[in-house]
Amino acid sequence: MTKMSEPRSVTCGKNAPNRAQLLRESCVVRRVHRSAPVLYLVIALGLLLAACVIPPSLSVDTGSDSLPDSPPAITSISADQQTLVEPGLVVFGVNQQSTAIVSVTDTDIDDPIHVRWFVDYSVDNPLPPRVQCDAAPNGEASRTASCLLNTVCVQNDIGKQHLLEVAVFDRDLADGSGEPLFQFMAGSGGMTTNEIFQLQCQAQ
Repeated sequence: MTKMSEPRSVTCGKNAPNRAQLLRESCVVRRVHRSAPVLYLVIALGLLLAACVIPPSLSVDTGSDSLPDSPPAITSISADQQTLVEPGLVVFGVNQQSTAIVSVTDTDIDDPIHVRWFVDYSVDNPLPPRVQCDAAPNGEASRTASCLLNTVCVQNDIGKQHLLEVAVFDRDLADGSGEPLFQFMAGSGGMTTNEIFQLQCQAQ
């Protein structure tokens, strides 16, 4: 049987066979090349129109309402020339006459930061804070609170292991009401962060 020869001519009619061929032989390609000047003109007009679009404002709104609220963070707690490292054991004396420095950071620079020290606090046993101190706004994200430690330990704490929780709040506290008790913040949007340590109390 003799292999039938395939026509080599390019047919541009609707009934032309659909077969693989070099693009340089396609009539479609020839038509595109012939219309290239028109195509370039259309592209140039498109670029010109795009250049006339008014760009959006690049200014940044620095108002406080444009930033999401963020929780306060404890960066360090130091007392008696030592830094408290979570969850390590800390030892305080009953009626200890010293001061702890609690360093905090909050990107919401207008938020007051309330620092509370709790001993053996839980939802089932919501004891009031042993220590209360505040870090007032100073126009910066970083600030400190000075906390007197003379009420951290009481006589009945001696000889027992306890949990010490240092918590910071960015809203006023409604102490003695709400849920959980003594850690309930008034209003809405309040955030809190805490660090928890093992506590041992001893006689001075």
